[in-house]
Amino acid sequence: MTALVDELVGAWRSGVPLDLAEKSVATPQTLDEAYVAQVEHLARRIAISGGAQTGYKLGATSTATMKALGFAEPFHGPILSAWTHASPATLRRGDFFVCAIELEVGFRIGADILDPQIDAAALRDSIAQVFPTLEVADSRFRQKQRPGPEAIVADLGNAGALVIGAPVANWRALDLEAMAVTLMADGEAVASGSGALVVDGPLGQLLRFARSRAAMGAPLKAGDIVSSGSCIPPWPAPVGPAPAGAGRLTLLGHLQGLGEVSLTLT
Repeated sequence: MTALVDELVGAWRSGVPLDLAEKSVATPQTLDEAYVAQVEHLARRIAISGGAQTGYKLGATSTATMKALGFAEPFHGPILSAWTHASPATLRRGDFFVCAIELEVGFRIGADILDPQIDAAALRDSIAQVFPTLEVADSRFRQKQRPGPEAIVADLGNAGALVIGAPVANWRALDLEAMAVTLMADGEAVASGSGALVVDGPLGQLLRFARSRAAMGAPLKAGDIVSSGSCIPPWPAPVGPAPAGAGRLTLLGHLQGLGEVSLTLT
């Protein structure tokens, strides 16, 4: 899959998305092949951007998104320190192609999770922090023909950037599945949802992923971040500057009980 990775990295560096209808490049035929390509792609991006992988973003965690993207189950992509920002953050809209905004529950793991049969209670004891996150999901593929699941996984699982809010001390008292979630753009509500949009809820998705990683012999480690899937339908940020915002678009995510996370696009 080196040729595909070359094209994806080239698309990112040039700002011109990869058009699979025009480029004769092989894509993975299975998800196993796609994750091998993802590892190669990630290594290339780390070599360019610096930093290190600090965790995982989960995708297609809602029934609607799984259907729209063609997945039978959720997938994962990497979180990289160079793409992670503390809230409030400011990023350039022009650095992204699709720039789909998602609001998610973020977890920081406090102890290695080695048991593939870990239960929900033990999982809670393994969590060090819970915080709101705003993900900028992105794709290096031209979107006129939606890439298939294998291509999405190879393309870092649509990873773009992650903005992290402050951790909440009393997260155990919150019902993360019932939590109401709203995205504001320049003060206007543009998307809403709840933790229930995530199949089995944010903690349920973390449990599924933790068990899967342990069963693979690549367990979640203390310090890892997991962003557990969008609690709102992905909202594509406008390509051009907002007329009322003097070239700036301020996004504010409110996750009931978890607090707020903010990103300004310039």
